Formats: sequence, structure tokens, C-alpha cells
Amino acid sequence: MHSATFRKERFTMVDVKQNRRGAQSSAGLRRSRAVFVVMFLGLGTIPRSTGFEPPAKPPQIESSTQLVQKITDTNAPISERLATLQRVLEHESETRSAVLLEVVRSGDEAVAPEAAVLLVQPTTPMNAAAIETIARRIMEWRDNSQCGPLQRILWRRDNAELMDIPRAVLRGVIASGRPPAIEEGSQTGAVDLAAWILATSNDPKDDDLLRRAVSIAPYNRDLWLSLYQRHALTDAERSLARRVYKNTSAPVIHRVAAAVAVAEQDKEALEFAIRTINDLLGEFGNLDLANALPRRDVDDGTQIRKLQMKDDLVMVAMLMFLDEHRAEETTFKWINSRNPLVNRVVGLVAARQWPERLLGEVRDSGFEHDYALLLAAVAYFHPEFSEQAAKRVSADEFRTALETIRNHAATGHLREADRIVLGW
Repeated sequence: MHSATFRKERFTMVDVKQNRRGAQSSAGLRRSRAVFVVMFLGLGTIPRSTGFEPPAKPPQIESSTQLVQKITDTNAPISERLATLQRVLEHESETRSAVLLEVVRSGDEAVAPEAAVLLVQPTTPMNAAAIETIARRIMEWRDNSQCGPLQRILWRRDNAELMDIPRAVLRGVIASGRPPAIEEGSQTGAVDLAAWILATSNDPKDDDLLRRAVSIAPYNRDLWLSLYQRHALTDAERSLARRVYKNTSAPVIHRVAAAVAVAEQDKEALEFAIRTINDLLGEFGNLDLANALPRRDVDDGTQIRKLQMKDDLVMVAMLMFLDEHRAEETTFKWINSRNPLVNRVVGLVAARQWPERLLGEVRDSGFEHDYALLLAAVAYFHPEFSEQAAKRVSADEFRTALETIRNHAATGHLREADRIVLGW
């Protein structure tokens, strides 16, 4: 009996110990599970194949020196270099400007012009060192590479401090003593853009710079228009302009620009400009959209002519420079043109030059293309007609179109023609 009692007590003590160990084990398991749940929630799902892994290290921020080295490394693929250049924009302002400036200073033509474009953005603060560096390097680049920074400067509202850059382009042409080589198929080169920017300069010395440039490059459209706008033509330039517009072997758009520049003093030049613009409108003004654009089912000559037409419509924009009743009559004769490309340019000229007549004669039913943009142009150039113009379309349409005009970013096929009208 004592033995049985002893065995029973012994077993009871063993059970207690086992239960205690089991409870401790269960508590430990619960604690382990709790820790796992916390880690799971904190770290997210853990891949089964690798188990727990340390968290990824934060990416290293490239130093200015590293960025410049990568961008200017001519042994690296150009796509990688340009991708690194774009990453520079993610850095703080001071680092960004320093890197871009060094790329302009030491980079080759594959990256330096792109860095210059980023430097002259409205959001990038400019300083004298940056302007001087771009002005020095831009003369080393080809025409097409020069156009990028100049295009940005053209649309900056606060471009007065950047005038030394277009001046450098014209000085480069003068120093070379020969007209610049423009990319094939382009009518607007770096000299045109530089002249257009300097047309708004307040420095009288730029008159002489433009005159010297046109003597070297007389077949550059915007040189003539800029000299005309600045009232900077002398007898020497007028004589040169006559030789240009009478040169039948020269591109017609440059001939018309030269003729427009001297039309006030030269009746023959005026007649040539009016006649040429009317011939162009007569050829293309009655084509609807389907027939105005090139198509594959027509011969190559017709396609080329229609492509050329889009560029030549810049001549139509030049109607705004002709202070002559026939320019006004030509404008309103074609203001309801079936050709939307013609329709847009003629409408903008009318809005700029003859807003009262336009508001009195033209309605949405007759002017089907960009009517809101036309009204916004009236309001932009002639604020006294803003209220009258705004009533013709919905408030949202008018607001959107006016913002487009204000940003000088009118879209469509006629970017150059729009620039001529809206840029002054």
C-alpha cells in the first residue's frame, strides 16, 4: 500500500513537472509566435525560398563629380549618359545647377546642348557664369544643337538677362563670314531664333549686330523681320533686301520676308509680297482637311507641295506687317477658309491687326476652327475687347484658350506661323 501510494505520488509529481514544462513550452511558443507576427507585420511577407533577409540599403546619392563623370564619359552609350543627365533634375537646386554648368563647360555636343536647355528653363536660376559658359560653347555647336537652348530662351518671359546667348550666335556667324548651314528640310535655324529673341532687346547696339548678320546671311527670314520690327534698316540693308526678293532662285519665303521688310518704301516689294501670299492662299485656301494634308494615294510631287505649304504659311502670317488695305482685304477674304491650316493663321492675323472688324463680321458658325483661340487672341492683344470676345464662347473654353495664348504655346501644324503672329 505504501508502495502504491508512493508510485501514485511519484506519478503525480511527474505529471505536475511535465505539465509545468508543457505550460512553459506553450508560453514560449506563444511568445515566439507573437514575435513572428510582429516581425511579419513590420517587414511584410518574407520569401519562402530565402527566409529572413536584412532590409535593403538606401540607394547611394551620386556626388556632383560622379554625375559629371558619367555624363561626359564619351565611352559610355549616349542613352545612359542622357538618362544620367535627366537624373540630375532630381537633385537640389544648387547641385543641379553646378552639374549642368560643368556638363555645358566640358561635355561634348552629345550632352552639352541638352544640359544648356535644362539650365535655361524658367525654373532654373541663372547666373552670369552660366550665361557666359553657354554663350562661349554655343558657337562651337552645329545649327540644330544651337536651336534647343535658343528655343527655350525664346519662350521665357524673363529672357532679358539671357540676351548674350543669341548675341553669341550672331557673332559666330559674323566671325565665320559665311551663312550657317541649316538642317535639311528646316526653314528656321539658330540665326532666325537668335534674331527673333534680339528683336525685343532694349540695347541699340543689337541693331548693328543684326545688320552685320544679315549682310552675311541675307537668306534668313527672321533677320529681315527683326530688323523691320526694330526700325533698324538703313539704305544698305534696303538695297540688299531688293536683291534678295528679286532673286528668283532663292526660297520664296525668304524673298517675301525681305520684301515685307522694305514694302513701306518699295512699291514693287509690296506688290510682290501681296501677290505671292494671295497665290498661296488661292492654291490651298479652299482645300478641306482631308485634301489639305498629304496622302499616300497621290503622287510624290503633290505630297511634297502640301508639306511645303505648311511651312510657307508663315508668309500668310506676314500680312500683319503690311500696313496696306489689301493686306486687310486678303485676310478677311480667307478668314473662313475651308483649309483649317490656313483658317487658323488668317484668324490670328485678323485678331492681332483688325479685332473690331473681326468681332463684327466673324461668328462661330463661319469660323469653325479654333474660334475660342481666335477670341482669346483678340483679348490678349486688345484688352479693351476682352468682355465682348469672352461672350462668344463658354467661360471654360475662353479661359483655356487665353491661357494657351499667354503661354505662347499654341499647338497644331502651324507652330512657326503662330509664333510669328503671337510672338510680337
